[in-house]
Amino acid sequence: PVLQELVEQQGHPLDIQTMIDAKNKNSAKVSRLLKKAGKHLGCGLTSLINCFDPDRIILSGTLIEHDEDILQYALEEMKMHIVNKFSRNPVISLGKLHKDEMHKALCAFVLEKLLPEFIQS
Repeated sequence: PVLQELVEQQGHPLDIQTMIDAKNKNSAKVSRLLKKAGKHLGCGLTSLINCFDPDRIILSGTLIEHDEDILQYALEEMKMHIVNKFSRNPVISLGKLHKDEMHKALCAFVLEKLLPEFIQS
């Protein structure tokens, strides 16, 4: 009912910020949904750690930036499923990449991969 009121009666768009607002207004359904999203993120982090054993993982995104509980749910899930808990202890950091900067990150990645080939030819 809280999310429905925000969207239908108050005219908020159905986006992440509205979901977080509904959670902050004690919407049990939205809280469960966001907790589930955090657990899925934790499963993804577990796969990254078990497969690649990174020293650091940098996470970014609107959901993590605006709701710190999501990261806690993810870390709890991750810690339960890491294969070798003693040797794998990556640092999980939060980065901020705004929507208007996404193209810069993509260009930097492409240039890093393609520029050496272009120079050698």
